[in-house]
Amino acid sequence: MIVSVSSLHPLSLSRVFGLYANVRPCRSVAGYNTGYDDVDLITIRENTEGEYSGIEHEVRGEASWCTKGCCLAPSAHAHTNVQVVDGVVQSIKLITKTASMRVAEFAFEYARLNGRESVRAVHKSNIMRRSDGLFLQCCTEVAGRYPDIKYDDMYLDTACLHVSLPLSSLYASYIIMTLSLSWCGNPANLM
Repeated sequence: MIVSVSSLHPLSLSRVFGLYANVRPCRSVAGYNTGYDDVDLITIRENTEGEYSGIEHEVRGEASWCTKGCCLAPSAHAHTNVQVVDGVVQSIKLITKTASMRVAEFAFEYARLNGRESVRAVHKSNIMRRSDGLFLQCCTEVAGRYPDIKYDDMYLDTACLHVSLPLSSLYASYIIMTLSLSWCGNPANLM
């Protein structure tokens, strides 16, 4: 297959080459002094969906919403107003069972092949109940096939607290991966 790299969006490269799992190992190096000397963390992130699906567009035209704040459905009640939406961009977080199962399977296989004792799914299912809920269901299903590997899940906000990051962001997994590398003396990964 011949691919013109200059014509592809960076996210398309992940799809073209099947790079669905972003693996970032992070370990302390003996003799290299940093603020942390016991880091042993591997972050695996699904690289083609979610915020990485690249589906976004400007909202143009008219949109209806409930003026009482009880619903978002257009024209669901007689008390809706029609307004022109200007300067609004929408980004779609696409999650599929296929990709969620695939990255969960990858994480458990990686753990088994690399002598890791546990896998933790980090998610925002408290806010994104359907999309991250599906991801969480897939992780739990795959975990059932790996009884030798401890499995748990954690809300992203809680995971950030565990690594002492004062943030709650959809991009926190990227921030955690990048900062964890800097903890081990690799500041080149800070952007």
